[in-house]
Amino acid sequence: MSLKRILGPILGVGLLLSLPVGTAYAQRWSVFTVPQSPPSGAARASVPRGLAVGNDGTLYLSESGPYPMEESVPGLVRMRDATGNWSVLAGPGTDLDHVLSPAGLAFGPWGTLYVADTGMRRVTRRDPDGTWSLMASAGERPGQVCAPRSLRFTAADDLLIADWGRVGRLDPRGRWTAEGTFGYGPGQLYAGSAVAMTPDGSLWVAEVQGMYSNSQNRLQVRDSSGKWTSVSNVDYTGMASDAEGNLYLAAPSLNEVWSRDRLGAWTVVASKGSAAGQVLTPMDVAVDVAGRLNVAEAGNRRIQRLDPRASPAPLLGDVDGDGQTTVSDVLSLLRMVVGLSPIGPDALAAADLDQDGLISTRDAVLLLRRL
Repeated sequence: MSLKRILGPILGVGLLLSLPVGTAYAQRWSVFTVPQSPPSGAARASVPRGLAVGNDGTLYLSESGPYPMEESVPGLVRMRDATGNWSVLAGPGTDLDHVLSPAGLAFGPWGTLYVADTGMRRVTRRDPDGTWSLMASAGERPGQVCAPRSLRFTAADDLLIADWGRVGRLDPRGRWTAEGTFGYGPGQLYAGSAVAMTPDGSLWVAEVQGMYSNSQNRLQVRDSSGKWTSVSNVDYTGMASDAEGNLYLAAPSLNEVWSRDRLGAWTVVASKGSAAGQVLTPMDVAVDVAGRLNVAEAGNRRIQRLDPRASPAPLLGDVDGDGQTTVSDVLSLLRMVVGLSPIGPDALAAADLDQDGLISTRDAVLLLRRL
């Protein structure tokens, strides 16, 4: 006799039995909703694009047009302070204290905010006292930029700039160098969309096809010996590394955030959805001084923060916690519903297959259909 025939009467009778999931799982992620306020004169509202985090937890966010044609809507740069208040730091315009199509942001070691403005072909900086200045103007010479899209600081406080055909690098002494050349081969790039450096000295550079017709979706890495390797063809628009060597990547077309640990293992950190811990069109990621992962989402118009000290998210359907979904998970779920098994927060989160906030035999039916 099949398992479905055995469990059928139980599942049919028990549809009214349910248990609340609770909030332990969702609380691993903190959610910060971004205010909806289109720039003056804009027909459409801008959407979250670049992200940086200050040493005190202040969130800095750039906004531009919808992905991938980000320059279609005037942008802005705003911040959320430690008390939760949002304010605009730079509105639409061409002056130094304004932005046209801002993309990547980086928070410097001296409390300075750096802004990559793709539309104005420049990189600006905002000092702690609110003074704006020009860091890199338009051009192809050292210290100039053509289409800056991503900014990141290294452990040595070098500023990396993902640009057209290269990655610019500015050291603390003000010396400019460049990594990569224009092209499509190893160590070459058409237009960089994201950049990061892991503690082992590996330089990671991403490109996105949708931003420019002749570009391509590609992720490359240059190791400490100088060797370039192509890793993936996903459209990563944001990258960040933590002190442990974990690399985090935002993939908007997949509606996913990925991580790669220092041993090379890849993991999906967040997948498609609007609940806490899920993402829609993630555009950028940033790791703060506490090691927490921050994610800027265009689709959900919010920023989420994950504390790595929390235990990893359970696999949906893996009720018994053995790393896979099997018939034993269906039986465990039913025992939970009728009160025959102890229930922890991870089991509750894994058992709520229909994401309605309750554990019921309906979830068991859904899990059974997956097997």
